[in-house]
Amino acid sequence: MYEQFGACVSQDKNANGLTSVTFKVFFPNESQFVSAAGPRIVKMEVLGDFQSNHWDKDSALPMVAEPHEVEGSIAGTLFHATVELPDGFYEYEYSIEFENRTKTQLGDPISRYGSPKNDHSAFVVGGRPRPPLVKLQKRLPLSELIIYELMIDDFTAELEELDSGQSPIEAVGAKLTYLKEELGVNAIAFMPWTAWPANEFSWGYNPSYYFSVESRYTNSTSQGALEKLSLLRELINKCHDKGLHVIMDGVFNHTQGNQKSGFPYIGMYEQEFESPFIGTFSGGGFFKDLDFNNECTHQFVFDVCRYWIKEFGIDGIRFDYTTGFYHWDDRGHGLHRLLFDIKHYLRNENEENFALILEHLSDNRFDAINVANQVGASACWFDPMLFLARDGLKRYREKKNDPLKDENKTIVATEWARILNSSKDFGKGRGPINYIENHDHSRIAHEAGERDCWRRTQPYAIALFTISGTPMIYNGQEFAIDDSDNVMPETGTKRVQSRPVKWEKSNDHTGQEMFKLYRKLIQIRKDHPAFRSSNIIPDTQEEKYKEPNPEGYGISCSKNMAIYQRFENGPDGKPLTNYVVVLNFDTEIQKTTIKFPCSGKWEDLLNDFPFHVDDNDDRRHEIEVDKCWGRVLRHIPNS
Repeated sequence: MYEQFGACVSQDKNANGLTSVTFKVFFPNESQFVSAAGPRIVKMEVLGDFQSNHWDKDSALPMVAEPHEVEGSIAGTLFHATVELPDGFYEYEYSIEFENRTKTQLGDPISRYGSPKNDHSAFVVGGRPRPPLVKLQKRLPLSELIIYELMIDDFTAELEELDSGQSPIEAVGAKLTYLKEELGVNAIAFMPWTAWPANEFSWGYNPSYYFSVESRYTNSTSQGALEKLSLLRELINKCHDKGLHVIMDGVFNHTQGNQKSGFPYIGMYEQEFESPFIGTFSGGGFFKDLDFNNECTHQFVFDVCRYWIKEFGIDGIRFDYTTGFYHWDDRGHGLHRLLFDIKHYLRNENEENFALILEHLSDNRFDAINVANQVGASACWFDPMLFLARDGLKRYREKKNDPLKDENKTIVATEWARILNSSKDFGKGRGPINYIENHDHSRIAHEAGERDCWRRTQPYAIALFTISGTPMIYNGQEFAIDDSDNVMPETGTKRVQSRPVKWEKSNDHTGQEMFKLYRKLIQIRKDHPAFRSSNIIPDTQEEKYKEPNPEGYGISCSKNMAIYQRFENGPDGKPLTNYVVVLNFDTEIQKTTIKFPCSGKWEDLLNDFPFHVDDNDDRRHEIEVDKCWGRVLRHIPNS
């Protein structure tokens, strides 16, 4: 419904070559909310540079208020006005006077465009037609994806394309060959591209215009203003042409709250607290909470999701901070209801394998699994691997000059065993998004002790791509960016700052070695379905066992190692191919003896080293692993 409002541009021109533009702003009535009030507006007008006297209040375009029906019932009031204009890019605002005679000027809550210099809304008349959607030939299930989390601003800040006048969105398009063909990922999780208040740097988690692409990302001297909204669709089309899935970051718990530059539906009410779109629902704490107790809020957010799915062809949504709009016992509101309606819409549109990913972070890092199962999400961000990796590296960093005594070992048996079996407890078709680095925390290379210590991160990377669940890396992680000159603190105002991806580091020795490892691990995961399955041996390790089982599999606290099998199932349910992964998190070379599942020829996919396992001695074979390294072993069938 809400996508029908805003500045609605006709597709036809009149005899004078002008196009009709109708401004529409909808205000829900009491049937749409629990406890709020009407907007108390006595006069509403449109101001803009479309006026003959630009932004002239005396000649503003008056708006008419009429009852608005939804499915045969009056759902609220629609303010509307129409003007005829020649082709061009136009900025506008609404001028509002309330019953108490206070006045304000605000943007359009359904604006499709914004201004890079202020918080005006904007629209386009004419220009070339928006390019038709290009869909993926085959959208893959989430377990098949290898995700690259990308922050458009940081990713492009030091690319030469910006120097030639391209917008950041165009600059991302120029790097797609690198991402797909050189690195090998098949999905991009974009940090928020929806618009936030003008003239400030942001990660995008303070949205103000949910239907608009951030103007900072479309600023281009190589393209005219009329092409702004086409740029994102063209980028998504290019991604799809290359087989890259596009996952949008949706920030639906909260909105920017500034009266002038925030979400316009806040300031369009005489008193801020009277807006039915904001208010406490669950666990808030950021900016202004959206109130999912009210039907108008649910409908607005659902329409936002449907808009990006339908108009831009995205392949998934990551739902930011879902702890803020989830009640475990309320299936009629919030996250429960939103995902139910989105899935219903996707079924009707025959959209398959659309990823619905939760960021449900709480003190109990396993709560997200229960929530994903309960609300029917595809996956959830899974923090335990990141924190265990950081903790382990921190212990080495702080005790790097001390003897490696048992109490200094990084492996924590039961926690690591659970992480290796990260798909455990997820419902069928669901799983975790695993990572050792993301935008919310300092770089893994920094946690290792700055970039010179990058080798310490290797076993964690190998684990990331050989355990179950969907692996995700953060832009620049693949060549060991450490942000040593601007390390991200865990709290405080200095977290959200520009930290450009330093592309020159991709060409030095560390960058090239790290990149080769990530590229190889990505290819191994693609080539061998066993690593995309949920099958692992052993699947549990009791707390009392700090060492591997009698066959040599499990977590070794004394040697700081992890040893596990991975396999895929045949039609009869039996293992088809056997794989053994041996990880050494220690800073010394380690050896371990394991009972291989079958004899014959084996190959080391990571080290390109073949060897043979005999039947004698119960197929036991000693494996040596270099410090901070791993072995990814595959049995060659019929050998």
